[in-house]
Amino acid sequence: MSYKTLLVSLNEIERLDAVLGFAASLAGAQKSHVLGLYVIPAPAVYPAVGPYVVPEVFDGLTRYFEEQSKGARRKFEAVMKRHELSFQWLEVKALTSAISDTVSEMGRIADLVVVSETNRDGRNGVELDFVENIILGGGRPVLIITRSATAAFDPAIVLCGYNGSKEAARAVHDAIPLLKNAKDVRLLWVDAAKELETGALPGAEMVECLRRHGVKASAE
Repeated sequence: MSYKTLLVSLNEIERLDAVLGFAASLAGAQKSHVLGLYVIPAPAVYPAVGPYVVPEVFDGLTRYFEEQSKGARRKFEAVMKRHELSFQWLEVKALTSAISDTVSEMGRIADLVVVSETNRDGRNGVELDFVENIILGGGRPVLIITRSATAAFDPAIVLCGYNGSKEAARAVHDAIPLLKNAKDVRLLWVDAAKELETGALPGAEMVECLRRHGVKASAE
């Protein structure tokens, strides 16, 4: 079990180095094919100002994203070639102004979607609820590269929040290809006594399930 196809969202231009570094190291470990996606959104039209917006404004916005896409492609292909990975560049002109709609749709052909944490102070990236929309609308596992992250992906100790719910179970199972490469995986159940009547160690059954996949796991 491994991630054979990664989809990497590249619209957060200022985070390309970190996102591509993580994606390349992960793809190398998983022997993945990497899809680099840049979305050119449709211009947003607001009814209050729509009739007064001249076509040049729309054209300017489109040209801006097209130029950003060229830079993203150069950097993406350079990193993929340097790491000798299998890859494909995807530029999609969206039908809506929400970049997350297209990333969610394209992500359904991948085993894992890699995105950057949204820069809420920025003006040139994705919509503010981009990551939330991908998680809820894509239907695929999502790896979020935090804005403070700079190193390549190399999990040593992995902490999984777990409470026996269907959401937690789905997250743990979707992460198995990552967990198999970790030296130590810990399932942490907070205040389990409030939710369980049994005296069994919370999460112990999931730990045994993971161990059958070769994951070095324990429950706390």
